Amino acid sequence: MVLAYAHCRIKSPKRQVVRATLGSNDSIELFLNGEGIFKNHVKRNLKLDEDECHLPLKTGNNYLTLKIFQGKGGWGFSFR
Repeated sequence: MVLAYAHCRIKSPKRQVVRATLGSNDSIELFLNGEGIFKNHVKRNLKLDEDECHLPLKTGNNYLTLKIFQGKGGWGFSFR
């Protein structure tokens, strides 16, 4: 098994909860500001928007990290 990380900053003008959709091949975990928000440990092909979660954003900078696991075959992820 191998894994990769994707990281980004989300700047929010106010404190709010926003909807996020994800897809992965295979498993995926999502961390926001260092806190585990979502995880789905599965073996599957990538399908856009297959998972959904809500992100509690604080005012200002928020740091999002995705951890994508891969077993065999193709590898990919999506985040919106």
